[in-house]
Amino acid sequence: MSSVPRPARSPLGRRSPFARRSPLGRRSPHLRALGALLLLLATLAVAPALGQSPSPDPAAGPIASVGPSASPSGVPTPEPTPRVRPGPTLPPLDRLPRLDPTVPGPELGREVVAYLPYWMSNAGFQGAPAFDPATDPWIRDRRITDLVLFSVGIRRDGALKLDEANARFVLGPAATRIIRAAHRQGIRVLVSFVSGGYDNNAALFRDMRAAQRFVREAAALVALRGLDGADMDVELIKKPYFRNYARTAGLLKARLRLQDPASRVTVATNGAKSGATMAKMALSTGVDRAFLMGYAYRSGGSSPVGSISPLHHPTDLDLLESLDLYRARGIDLSRVILGLPTYGMTWPTQTSLPNAERVGSKRFGDGQVTGFHRALAGEQPFGAMWDEVPGDPSARRRWWDWERGTWWQTYVDTPATWRPKLLVALEQDLAGVGLWAIGYEGGLQGYPDMMGEVLARPVVAGGSLEPAVGTGLDIRVSARVLDVLAPTRWVQLSDDGVAWSPPLPPDALAGVPWRLPEGVDGKRVVLVRSRDLAGRLSVPYALTAIVDREGPTVVAGLRRAADRWWIGLAQADLTGMLPVQVRHRVADGDWSAWRFLRTPGDASVAAPEGVPVTVEIQSTDPLGNVRVTSVPAP
Repeated sequence: MSSVPRPARSPLGRRSPFARRSPLGRRSPHLRALGALLLLLATLAVAPALGQSPSPDPAAGPIASVGPSASPSGVPTPEPTPRVRPGPTLPPLDRLPRLDPTVPGPELGREVVAYLPYWMSNAGFQGAPAFDPATDPWIRDRRITDLVLFSVGIRRDGALKLDEANARFVLGPAATRIIRAAHRQGIRVLVSFVSGGYDNNAALFRDMRAAQRFVREAAALVALRGLDGADMDVELIKKPYFRNYARTAGLLKARLRLQDPASRVTVATNGAKSGATMAKMALSTGVDRAFLMGYAYRSGGSSPVGSISPLHHPTDLDLLESLDLYRARGIDLSRVILGLPTYGMTWPTQTSLPNAERVGSKRFGDGQVTGFHRALAGEQPFGAMWDEVPGDPSARRRWWDWERGTWWQTYVDTPATWRPKLLVALEQDLAGVGLWAIGYEGGLQGYPDMMGEVLARPVVAGGSLEPAVGTGLDIRVSARVLDVLAPTRWVQLSDDGVAWSPPLPPDALAGVPWRLPEGVDGKRVVLVRSRDLAGRLSVPYALTAIVDREGPTVVAGLRRAADRWWIGLAQADLTGMLPVQVRHRVADGDWSAWRFLRTPGDASVAAPEGVPVTVEIQSTDPLGNVRVTSVPAP
């Protein structure tokens, strides 16, 4: 695949509003209401003339020039001036109230920004139910801080596309219900304004005239719907237009701040060099956050297959490298949201191995988008097996399709494989994490619960036991804890989750001596939990060790054939097996020398019919445990 993540296609990527016109795109009569036009003009009368520099954000660094008419270097102003078409105006709706600042927001250690696509409110996705703010756990349990309504399109002349299905959602009763429900929980609600395609963005950002119209109309819509800010999602734009793109974002921030000092503006940018540059330029104009779209690192045509949002990609760009690109551009990562997908991909593959090569498109087409809900809660293919690919990290489902004669593999995140990606927000001091898109997980409780485990209390990020596999019960425990809402006060250890060790200082949990409980050989678990200064307890984190004090278990027998006895055996062990050795004696004779079973001849003993034979089998595991099994015949 290309090193540049490509935007995902409708309905799960960010390009759906401009990938095609809605079949319901005919304007309804109420969108032409003159009363709405008067409302729009009245709203704009109190704002300064566009082209005025946005008020500087002291934390934003140098502010780029936002003069009203300067064109980017090397990009001439078009002649003649494009005709500005009249567009549909805002409908005559009652203005919704903004978020009440006295309502406490969700108690999370980082921001959690979730995009809600209009189709999730209308019909759901791949069997996941339609979004209902009354029952959705993200809203109900206050596991997000910002909800972004997706979306309203931008025309080439800067006018808003108010006559499309997505805009009708933002302006309709479903969105009204969602906005009110979110505000009751102290959750901010923004709206995403989208523009895609190189030609469209060239026209929109060639000079600032179209952009100024967009800012005016966007600010009026935000005010009308009682929203708490706006998001700009501009994709497929050439570098000469980056400067005016950033200036437009800055102007939008300035206009919204005049309406509401608490208004926020975010920009959605990709994880490649171009996205890092766009984020840097937009943030320098006072924009609050850059939403790094951390997905589509693999597409339907990718080979080998794997996670579409990998922390570690062996040969190409991944999440950590994208953050490195942003940091290298001088971006303060405390203003970056790491966006994660709630969908994955399913591909036909040549083998069942992890990260296998994809079967060519001519046989079965490219890989297909698979929402978390469909993968985990939907009907499972016959013979499907689940495991995890630690290097991605990712969960993987694989199965053999007998009818089509091929393997298939699905890569998604379970809450467990999601966890290390959420931890990146704490480990790299990001502003937070994001979701594209809320609802694709179908309300499965494990995902908001994992967000709460990582961001709503102290968290144990990881740890190790030394030795993790051994023959004794005495080990050493190390663990790493992270502050979230308050500094960590102490850490404790336990074997059973009932009896806990005395509190330990959080920075002292490195190589702490610990004795595992007695019992049969097998897995042992050591639990680690932390507590912060406010009294919050983390979810206990499990570290696993294997105790193996015995050699492999052997099941063996002798079978007579011709003039000899043939040795048959099977063995099993917790930690593996080394090559088996055998020796034998006939009747009361001397024992033969030990020999490894390498050839068929090694596995047989020549002896006359009716003469007793004894075979000893010595099996050894990698820890040096030995077991000798004696097998007599006849």
